[in-house]
Amino acid sequence: MPDNDLLKRSLARLILRHPFVASVALRLQRLDDPTCETAWTDGIHLAVNPAWFEQMSDDQRLVVVAHETLHVALAHHLRRRGRDPKRWNYACDYAVNALLVGEGFTLPPGALLEPSFGDACAERIYNLLPASPSSSGSSAPTKPGSPPPPDPARALGEVRDQPHPTPPTPGALQDLLAQHAIVISSLAQQARVSGKHSASAERAVTEAQHPGTVEWQTLLLEFLSSRSTQDYTWCRPNQRYAVLGLFLPALQAAAPDNIAFVIDTSGSVPPEALTAVTAELEGYLRQLLAAVRKHRLLSDSAVYSHRRW
Repeated sequence: MPDNDLLKRSLARLILRHPFVASVALRLQRLDDPTCETAWTDGIHLAVNPAWFEQMSDDQRLVVVAHETLHVALAHHLRRRGRDPKRWNYACDYAVNALLVGEGFTLPPGALLEPSFGDACAERIYNLLPASPSSSGSSAPTKPGSPPPPDPARALGEVRDQPHPTPPTPGALQDLLAQHAIVISSLAQQARVSGKHSASAERAVTEAQHPGTVEWQTLLLEFLSSRSTQDYTWCRPNQRYAVLGLFLPALQAAAPDNIAFVIDTSGSVPPEALTAVTAELEGYLRQLLAAVRKHRLLSDSAVYSHRRW
């Protein structure tokens, strides 16, 4: 598809204002995509809906191009790792928009921005956002004080996974991230030599070399919550009110029959780690449904203790 002249103009302005971001943008294939709502990037392409793009002011178009390009600089197209795509996009938008504000860009009214997130990476923000509703209508719990669900209409675009002929293995994905880190570090060095170094360039280098991590407690809670859900169903009416002639849905729980927690008690595990794990398990055992059989196994060179609830 032909290049968008307005997109070229925005890139020219970006070269003068922010050479690091511009150098990343110039590596992308630019195209018009009238099928998308706003704009998107997958680490290879930078696409905009021409009708939507034309309605914006020059400054707003500049922000859109910088926004999408920073997704690439921060490797958001390689870091989703199976997370919910919509929720991941919101998290990435919050992370990118905070950087844009720090660089002096003026965001369009209502753009996704949450000061309480600070300079958190997309992975951390993802775990603070409300989970996307599942097909059953349930959702994973969020931390107290988390912001309200984002408004999709406020998104400046989207970041998509980098396309591959077949899904990359974890090892192949690590190789891609390593190659990306080399490119981003080189571009940031060029900007530094030209006297145009910026906070976003430094942040991109840091995240490329040390991708964001997530606390194990959060991952474990999400894993257990996703496998222990409950919802109302008409398949089994509530018998409590049947004698009154009222047919109401009953609350039905869906959970695995067994869950096993295996704790490594070898000498290589520090006491404070064992204490933290024990505290977490106590909380999980209280939350999990009573019908689920819980197993706790202690192991060193072999399993030496098994307790069941």
